[in-house]
Amino acid sequence: MCYHKEMEHKYLKTTFGKFHAAIVLPSMFIAFLGFCYEYAEGREPWPWGLAISVVGFIFFLQAKMSVIKQGKLISWGCDLMDQRNTYFYFFGWVMMIGGYFLSFH
Repeated sequence: MCYHKEMEHKYLKTTFGKFHAAIVLPSMFIAFLGFCYEYAEGREPWPWGLAISVVGFIFFLQAKMSVIKQGKLISWGCDLMDQRNTYFYFFGWVMMIGGYFLSFH
């Protein structure tokens, strides 16, 4: 019988994790300001771009739920996630940011 114990993945201690964190935080703030600006200008978003952002948010939320199930309601990054959820977390952020840029072409 094989038991699989999920181990914490120290993502922010890796070079890629540091690079990802350095890019994601400011880009999400900029994307939020961009959405506000586009709506203030009266532009309508492209529905497929918003759909991509929603799918990205679902990936992100799935990864965060794995941490919440461990009893940690507030966490930053994906250090408390296993490798699979780290990928969901990363691709979720990429899709949310990409969806923004596709929304207002």
